[in-house]
Amino acid sequence: MANRKVKKKFKEAAEIAKSVPKEFQEAAFNRALDMLLENGVEPESIRARLLGIASPEAVIDRSVEVLRFTARSLGREAMTATQIAAALNAQYGLSVSKEIVARTLTTAGGAVNTVRRGGDTLFKAAASEAGTTGTPAKRSASKNSSGKKAANEVRPGEVLTDLAAMGFFTTARTATDVALYFQKLGLGFTQRQIAPILGRMLAEGELERSRNEDGEYEYQAS
Repeated sequence: MANRKVKKKFKEAAEIAKSVPKEFQEAAFNRALDMLLENGVEPESIRARLLGIASPEAVIDRSVEVLRFTARSLGREAMTATQIAAALNAQYGLSVSKEIVARTLTTAGGAVNTVRRGGDTLFKAAASEAGTTGTPAKRSASKNSSGKKAANEVRPGEVLTDLAAMGFFTTARTATDVALYFQKLGLGFTQRQIAPILGRMLAEGELERSRNEDGEYEYQAS
């Protein structure tokens, strides 16, 4: 009986994936299947949501958000397609390949600029009307010769606050999830550093907390 239900979910996910452009169908299938299995959301609701996130326009919009976040919070002005793809997957559940990211952003017009560094192609959010790559920074920080903030200038609390504002906690996250995402950003913050910040955000009403099936606390936007 259980196997029959799972097979039905796979079939529904495959049908939903056909609604998006071909190059995004694998990502859409994986996302739709996760939602069907975990949340029990109606297929039509999932279809409508995926049409908004599994498209070239969505990849460009989300990538620009990621690029502006890393420039503002981490002082990292440019990222590779591999880094952007990892961030899109971790932050938005948009599982697209680095090839799709590179091809999409290369044709993004004025939204994203490409730069060459050490033989690699990197992507950088185009300057906004304010003349920056994102919201003007609320804090100043020294940068090293590579253009990145010095390690002691990047604070986990500030990064988490920026992530929360971008909708990172729309999906429930454990401290482990947050630490893994920081690793993908090249940050070495530990769960011991992250947990008190999540506790503060909980106390201030920014997040809600519940235990998952493994007994770990999960944090989600209030």
